[in-house]
Amino acid sequence: MIGTTAEGNGAPEGAHNTPDHKKPHPQQAWGAGSAFNSRGSNPLSGFCQTRPAISYPDSTGKGGRMEAETFYGMFLLAAVVWGIYAIANYFNRGSSLPTPVTPKPKADPLLNLVFKSNRAFFDYQCKFGIGDIQPERSMFALVTSDITGLIARTLGQHDPETQVLELLVVSPEGGVMTTTHHKIVSGRLATDDLVVWVPLEYRAEFGWMGIVTAKCAPEFQGGVVKVLERY
Repeated sequence: MIGTTAEGNGAPEGAHNTPDHKKPHPQQAWGAGSAFNSRGSNPLSGFCQTRPAISYPDSTGKGGRMEAETFYGMFLLAAVVWGIYAIANYFNRGSSLPTPVTPKPKADPLLNLVFKSNRAFFDYQCKFGIGDIQPERSMFALVTSDITGLIARTLGQHDPETQVLELLVVSPEGGVMTTTHHKIVSGRLATDDLVVWVPLEYRAEFGWMGIVTAKCAPEFQGGVVKVLERY
């Protein structure tokens, strides 16, 4: 049963009435951070108003105060700056590395080899070159003599545009003798000239018959024999 107090204000029995002037203000009752404070309805406004402060030494040595949000802001800015520096350093690290240098390959001495004479070149080919005579395969040879006059006197005829030459063709045994007719183009071939001879056919009475296709110098250029004239 609900009764009334002596004051007759209709409050339940056992309740204590508090004068209005002594009642706590809503802001005092709920705190400055209450969602029901008089400054607004934002629940976070109270946190911003009651944020803690951090002490730090000032220039006088007595210490000062720094707002928490200011401290956290400075910490965040320092972290961002450090991150940017770290990223830039990561992408630029390649420029600080030494540039790799590719060693130059050693030149093969045979690619640009110069012999003292045509005879020296011929002797080298006899030891290390191709000495097996096969049809239409080019071989090196030395002119040993010009027998054009001898043949003309023997046969009783002479072609002024043709030379009859004796050649020493490269072979593992030190050379094989043969005779060839050479068409004069720009000048006559002389004894000890180095030439390229191409065998065409073999005859039992004469041996290998062939033609001279080039005059050479006793040297290699890039691994290829230097050609002076082609016929």
